[in-house]
Amino acid sequence: MIEKLKKKFTTLLDWIEKFTKRFRALIYLILACTIIFYVVTGRIDRNQALKTAKETAEKIIGLNFEKDILIAEKANVVFERDSLKTKNKQLIKDRDLILLEKYNQKLLTNKYRRERDEARADLKDYTPNESYDFLDNEAYPFTGEKEYGFNARQVSGIHETFVENESNKNLLASTESELNSCEEAMALSLEHESRGEEIYETYEEEVSIDSSILAIEEEKNEILTDVAKKKRRRDKLKKIWNKTEKIVIAVGSFIGGVLIAR
Repeated sequence: MIEKLKKKFTTLLDWIEKFTKRFRALIYLILACTIIFYVVTGRIDRNQALKTAKETAEKIIGLNFEKDILIAEKANVVFERDSLKTKNKQLIKDRDLILLEKYNQKLLTNKYRRERDEARADLKDYTPNESYDFLDNEAYPFTGEKEYGFNARQVSGIHETFVENESNKNLLASTESELNSCEEAMALSLEHESRGEEIYETYEEEVSIDSSILAIEEEKNEILTDVAKKKRRRDKLKKIWNKTEKIVIAVGSFIGGVLIAR
């Protein structure tokens, strides 16, 4: 009976010894895996952080480059608009000068028209003989022998036609000059209107560029905000992992020390 108990006890001790060796090996394996996991994950975390930082920097640099291009385009648009405004101001000055010239021509046209009307009225005071003397000596001077004869009505009519023709020469020239001024003023007004449309288009283009710049700034803000959130999450997980790591190492070290001591 005693022999059987000794044998069972010996078997139990052998089993405990084997279990202890296996448990000790398991603890060593866990400690080794923990250390390897810490090293690998730490390196992966650093590599991922460096990769993310590089990608983020490249995105930000690219967005800043696009923004600089848009700012340069905006400067060109503003310069073009200022140039158009300057030209438009000059157009207005030129048109005003032409309109002033037109006004003066109109005054001159009215003057010639009054002179013509006055000359017509003055013809009523001329007798046929006075009209004949005027035509013969002033209007159509002729020193040779006269071949044609005219009655009183014809003489007065010829005198009236001469006066009308002379008056209309100045009146026609003044009216043509006034018409030309109107056409030039109209052309400048149309050009001014066209420039106004171009100026309006530059404002629209500038608004579009500003919208693009704002979109870039919003995208940059989103990227940086996302990076900040990820960093906060990483820092939080790192704190949790550091605490867990310290606990695991402490427990493992304690158990390992106990086992090694045995």
